[in-house]
Amino acid sequence: MSLVSGVLDRVADARQQDPHADERRRAFANQEQQGLVLAFWARTIAVAIVAVFLAYLIPWPRSLYYLSWVGAFFVLGVIPYLLRKTPFWRGWMTFVFIAADIALITAVLLMPTGLSDAEWPVQTRTRFPDFLYLLLYLAGSTLSFSRLVVWTTGTMISVAWAIGIMTIYYGAGTVTFDNALEHGFTPETMGNSLPVYLHPNFVSFNGMLTQVVVTLLITFVLGTAIARARRFMTRQIDSELERESLARFFSPDVIGRISNIDALRDGGQTHNAAVLFVDIVGFSTLSEGMAPNQTIAFLRAFHERMANTVFAHSGTLDKYLGDGLMATFGTFESQADDARRALQCALDMVEGVDRWNQDRDRDGLPPVQIAIGVHYGPVIAGDVGSGRRMEFTVVGDSVNVASRLERLSRDHESPVAISGDLARAAEVSEQHPAFGWRLEPRGSVTVRGRRQKLDLWVASGRAEPA
Repeated sequence: MSLVSGVLDRVADARQQDPHADERRRAFANQEQQGLVLAFWARTIAVAIVAVFLAYLIPWPRSLYYLSWVGAFFVLGVIPYLLRKTPFWRGWMTFVFIAADIALITAVLLMPTGLSDAEWPVQTRTRFPDFLYLLLYLAGSTLSFSRLVVWTTGTMISVAWAIGIMTIYYGAGTVTFDNALEHGFTPETMGNSLPVYLHPNFVSFNGMLTQVVVTLLITFVLGTAIARARRFMTRQIDSELERESLARFFSPDVIGRISNIDALRDGGQTHNAAVLFVDIVGFSTLSEGMAPNQTIAFLRAFHERMANTVFAHSGTLDKYLGDGLMATFGTFESQADDARRALQCALDMVEGVDRWNQDRDRDGLPPVQIAIGVHYGPVIAGDVGSGRRMEFTVVGDSVNVASRLERLSRDHESPVAISGDLARAAEVSEQHPAFGWRLEPRGSVTVRGRRQKLDLWVASGRAEPA
């Protein structure tokens, strides 16, 4: 089964399923948790600034009244911060503390203090710019990175402020445009609304309505901004997860070229590519004395070295085959240097195993020997399988030939066997060593399962330095 196919299947099925739902939920939950922490520290800083501002603005001991409320507001922020990771904490508690915050701020802004007989009428409180504190609280709710929190906060502020203003509006002694005549204003005076507006007990219904509507509009804008940010983050998360999945099988520059996977799945696409098979020689004997966990560790170490070499030459890891693997070069589209990169990859694999054997020898472990076959020719890249399970892979006679070459390398006692087609595409000749290796032709050979003979070249050893 192709490992690449599993990745491409997940990408193609994304329209019908949501394979990244769990990862997205975790990412958003993490962002919301970070937002709560950030909101707490922003709240702490804001509380400190407001406390200093009030202490400077309001004479002592009257300022103590407001500083006490500021302290209570700070405590309301500390409680959910300390409980956020405990089993006691529940999501709905967030909204309970939001409601408590808003109720406290609204009460402080609108309630009379009772600290002085010469205190201004309570109606004058509706004209102060103190409502901005609630808008500041609304702005802070965006740090939660939650649309629900922002929309709930804005709605609660609008309701709490409307209730507070209307309580004063319908309270005793309040002057409005509707009851101005009952408070000594004459019809002639009512012709000019300014005297009514300037009355200390005047409360404007339209002013309150404007504040509520503006708050709801700001809430809508902030909530929309959060929704847009979450959609962008969703695309980023999906893209990163898909890229991480693809990175297990493709080199970074190959991933950058995969821009239209759907086109690859619509049907087979024929083009030239280099196909490489590598296998461990005598794996059964080598693993005979190993425990199962040691065998797994050994295969992982081998696969990692081979896969890294494939990626280093911009190849595609098509599948693992027990103690071997299959790789392709030019998987999605032919490149001018596909054959040369495949050959260089094969030779580097041999050198990489030689270096590994040096480490194994120091540890008293037996050496590892590999066999590699590489062929260049037409392949078909597309879907195979049934309606229940479609897989994307590379198939064709070229794949079969590369697999047979890997077997032939053993018969010719060489670590690398390549076809004449690959040798020509890579511009290999006997006179010019390829990448520091001598490659020599072995004539035409018969490949099992194939009528037409194949020109065979093998790596006969490293070239002598000039």
